[in-house]
Amino acid sequence: MDLAMDLVQDLFVDLWQRRHMIDIHSGLRAYLISALYHKLFQHFRKAGIHEKHIEQYSLMIQDGLQDMFPLGGYEENYTEVLVAIEQSILEMPDRMRVVFNHKYQRSLSNHEIAEQLGISLQTVKNQLSKALHLVWQQMRHQQLNPTVLLSLSFLLFF
Repeated sequence: MDLAMDLVQDLFVDLWQRRHMIDIHSGLRAYLISALYHKLFQHFRKAGIHEKHIEQYSLMIQDGLQDMFPLGGYEENYTEVLVAIEQSILEMPDRMRVVFNHKYQRSLSNHEIAEQLGISLQTVKNQLSKALHLVWQQMRHQQLNPTVLLSLSFLLFF
């Protein structure tokens, strides 16, 4: 029930934020049902991707790859990594930040981002590539532990 209420609230927040760009042709009821369906689909897709990465990481640990990706140091460096990511996001140009947030916070596909922002698919890919490069540079600039950096960047971005 809480999840359903959160998703409906998110839908109305999104609608309010995009109120000047929305053009409804099929009737309000049909539009809201379709938009909510899309919101539900995004939520479960994001949850599935997250679970898949956790499962893959667990398999890596079971296969003895924990020597390559040690668990020690995560807690100490986790906050530093998040700060580095947030700092790099703040330093991004506006359009790049919007594309990055659509991809990694709203879990939209590249096609959805291009459609919503009215830009080409190649522009989305270029912006994401540059954004990830900025994040990586910021993390390196913070001189984080390389194994923690690699492991966390794998879990956060892929």
